Amino acid sequence: GRYLPTGYVKRDYIYMLDDSYLLTDIVPTYDCKIEMDFQTTSLPSGAAYFLGGRTANYAGIFFAKTAQDTFLVDAFGTASEDRYTSSVAPVSNTRYKFTFDNKVMILESGGLTLFTHTFTGENANGAELVINGLNTNGNLLGSPAGIYLYSFKMWDNQGNLIANYVPATNANNEVGFYDTVTGV
Repeated sequence: GRYLPTGYVKRDYIYMLDDSYLLTDIVPTYDCKIEMDFQTTSLPSGAAYFLGGRTANYAGIFFAKTAQDTFLVDAFGTASEDRYTSSVAPVSNTRYKFTFDNKVMILESGGLTLFTHTFTGENANGAELVINGLNTNGNLLGSPAGIYLYSFKMWDNQGNLIANYVPATNANNEVGFYDTVTGV
């Protein structure tokens, strides 16, 4: 079938401005799969949030740049000791592929694996996921860094594709994401 319905035109990416975010209606779980293909723009000196949804400090998933210029991932743990801080520094104007697959996180760039980490936490989460920002128990915060978002996909714990956000322009020339799963 068609990738997008009539009247929609696929774009290569959507530029998400500084402090903007996309609140999804998806609540991630420790046994889901997430893929996000994005490119950094200029990065702030402080923290920047690329993806996040959690009901408490450690119940959910959180992927960010720290103020110390490293990548940080927190996934369904119970304390700060469950967080993984890489030694890899985010680079401005660099394309990354973030994958979280049933507790295993991989960050790639240019076809190379920058780091991987396996988490052990299985905390429940009730917060909807935010792209280019963070949702902490309903408190939404946009990232102070803009990104180019090329694609976002998510599967449930049964392997069913539940979200496939495609950058697109509609018949009214409005720019946004079309979810091929829900048709919205």
